[in-house]
Amino acid sequence: MKFRTLEDLIDAATLHLKKMSYSTLTVDWYLTVWRGLKKYMIRHKLDSFSERIGSQYINDKLGGIDYDQITKKERYLVRAIRTLVMFQETGQMKRKVGSTTRIFDGEIGLAMTDFFEHQTNQGLSPRTKEHYRLNLHEFLQYLTGQGVSSLRSITHMHLLNYIGTISEEQEGKRSNSFTCGRMFFRYLYETNRIESDFIKMLPKNNFIKKKALPSHYSKEEIEKVLSTIDRSNPKGKRDYAMMLIASRLGLRSSDICNLKFNEIYWENNLIKLTQQKTKIPIELPLIHEVGDAIIDYLKHGRPISDEPYVFLHVISPYRNMANGNLHSIAGTYFRRAGFNHKRRRGVHALRNSLAGILLKKQTPVSVISGILGHENIESTMHYLRIDIESLRQCALEIPPVSNVFYEQKGGCGYE
Repeated sequence: MKFRTLEDLIDAATLHLKKMSYSTLTVDWYLTVWRGLKKYMIRHKLDSFSERIGSQYINDKLGGIDYDQITKKERYLVRAIRTLVMFQETGQMKRKVGSTTRIFDGEIGLAMTDFFEHQTNQGLSPRTKEHYRLNLHEFLQYLTGQGVSSLRSITHMHLLNYIGTISEEQEGKRSNSFTCGRMFFRYLYETNRIESDFIKMLPKNNFIKKKALPSHYSKEEIEKVLSTIDRSNPKGKRDYAMMLIASRLGLRSSDICNLKFNEIYWENNLIKLTQQKTKIPIELPLIHEVGDAIIDYLKHGRPISDEPYVFLHVISPYRNMANGNLHSIAGTYFRRAGFNHKRRRGVHALRNSLAGILLKKQTPVSVISGILGHENIESTMHYLRIDIESLRQCALEIPPVSNVFYEQKGGCGYE
């Protein structure tokens, strides 16, 4: 989100709070914090707001106190600033943003904040950025505990010793923390904040994460899930259309929630959009079943609204759905259908299932890749593991072992 001034950002954020039905008292309280931020920026002659400025303001107000030790009022201040940062970056807000707030204080903490901002400018997604924040905040806490407070005091051994404190059972966390640390060190060196290129002194990350088998369902199981949706009311009509798009077209949750009217080409029976995750354009056929479900929702379920998005909340304020909303909705209908086992029950399971159904029909992998909107065919190859019947055809017969092998002495045989 681009805003010319802090005042423009505050005005837009305030309007968004009101759309989210925050109370007048809460909105006024947020405004009080943001106006204090504005005075701080004027006093320090700061032109534009950023996450770094927000961190500096928090540090100035709290004096570097650990988040777990501050008062409830101080937590509210941190929440207001973090909410403003989130809104500036994504145009969205989370009601519980304060519960996951991490303070990056001191010289190292502010450098990490600069690193996050740099990564965001490079196109890093908000979700991945949160993973970076989690990993580097724990590294910052480790450095603080070791008495390291300046950038010039950091060495590559601090990162290696920190990784050593993470349990070997948490291989994923060890790998992610190591990768984040390497990237942070590279940033520090490239911006001349440290003199040594620690990347050359660090070993490569040889951890290979084994991808879990994609959760998928048969065609009959998907139909059972869809049959649990009550389509006699507005919510049911909306949910059915969204679930149908996921199961028949394989769109991701983010693309369904952000689907706009101008992305549906009724005269050509097509849906054309740019995927939220990959930023790659995709074109899919608007099959009659899906088109009919959308029309039924638009005529008999969608509230009257000028919003450009197709799918809206059923209660005021009528805004577009968030990814998490659709994930929860899908989980509800999977449970109603009796699927309470270890298989995942979200929208992505519907996407996986479509891939499995297409593989069972012997659809070429290149075609499936196009339907799912993958950047490259390697991403689609991940789904080949769920096509058990085709894998059986690839199995090789093991020739019988001669009795002579068992009769021989020494080596692998027995006397």
